[in-house]
Amino acid sequence: MNEPVGQIIGDLSNDSPILVELREKIKQWCRTHGQKQSTFAANCGIDPADLGHFLSSKALLPPYALANLATQLEMDPMCLLVQSEISLCVRKLEEGADQQTSEISLNRHAGWKLARDAYAALLRSIPNDGQVAPHAVRPGTLVDWSKAFLPLVVFVGDRREAPPKTPADLLAASASMGDLYYLSRLSLPSDTEIRSDKTCVITSPESLRTLLEGKNLLVIGSPAANLMARAINGGSCFSFHVTPDALTQAYDFQKLLEPIRYLPGELERYTESKCETPIQKEWSRRRRHLIYMFARSGILDPVDYAGLRGTSTGPSSDYGVVSLCKHPWSDSHVAIMAAGLHGPATAAAVKLLSKKDAFKNHPLGGVFRVNVPNEAPWEERYHHLDPEWDTHEYSVEKYEADVRGFHAQDPEMKFWNPQDVMALLEVIRVNA
Repeated sequence: MNEPVGQIIGDLSNDSPILVELREKIKQWCRTHGQKQSTFAANCGIDPADLGHFLSSKALLPPYALANLATQLEMDPMCLLVQSEISLCVRKLEEGADQQTSEISLNRHAGWKLARDAYAALLRSIPNDGQVAPHAVRPGTLVDWSKAFLPLVVFVGDRREAPPKTPADLLAASASMGDLYYLSRLSLPSDTEIRSDKTCVITSPESLRTLLEGKNLLVIGSPAANLMARAINGGSCFSFHVTPDALTQAYDFQKLLEPIRYLPGELERYTESKCETPIQKEWSRRRRHLIYMFARSGILDPVDYAGLRGTSTGPSSDYGVVSLCKHPWSDSHVAIMAAGLHGPATAAAVKLLSKKDAFKNHPLGGVFRVNVPNEAPWEERYHHLDPEWDTHEYSVEKYEADVRGFHAQDPEMKFWNPQDVMALLEVIRVNA
């Protein structure tokens, strides 16, 4: 009946990750807001000396103080309070480990153990709606998915309107609802934002940074059908193969459409039936080929210098990727891309995120292969997807060494930026 507490207990002491992170959050908040710690303490109803003892790891704080801190720092009070009580129990057990010389001390020790186990059971019983891991936990490797990646914004590919209403309708292929077949299995918090990829074209750069710099990203879909995937593909540990012409033309076309992004009538002039000028006719002709160039087969895998995987797919197989990526609008958060060369592998990528221990030997993600059961009825095919890693097993250290030794000077590798990948690894290293 009683489940083992396991790592939850082993990790929680006076210097447990949650409390260490809370201390750092307080210091960061004070720096960001230009506020003295004594003022911050007073605003939370805490004696400045008590806050000082907590920040120097000399003491824990009472429940009312933790609740106020959680509210001030936009954390989950429930989870923080339960984890703090577990920390207290563990500390008392450690202190009394060598002092069990009487029946009273033995019974006291047993009581602390029962309390620890009870709080741990309570923590496990909290619905997985974002309360299991307070937002103070910083993103690490995919081994920590999904508890260390909150808060999270999910970007999905959208349909492309005809006639176009935004530039996004001209720049990418339509996505499929099948991409989201396994999304519910991720058990994301109920307040998780799910946004259209059109956001990154419609929204101004300043507004986009404000919207996303404090959150991690989960991007579902490939650069062919998700404009946000294009934004993160260059800084992905495992990157989709995109032609240099596609990158150049996509940039030029988006820049051309920028002044008319809110004018559907003008955007329609870049469709075949409404062209008026030579430039409009030229881009109307180019844009279908442009989308095709983003849909080329191949996903870069630098582990063991494998190069491009999935360059050839048959009717019953597909390739996809789950990969950590550099966040374009944040230096302390990360992005995750879950996508396939075709629809089945995109759905399988999301399924891979739902599988326990899937990233134990692939901490930054990797390329996978999935068989597509074409003999099954269409409505059942996605139900039978079973992705298997094509990328060899590796550690973060091995991956980094392989990237440094990987020759990416080939012009066809312009879609990938190893410097951004190294910057991503530094974010992960700082958060470790």
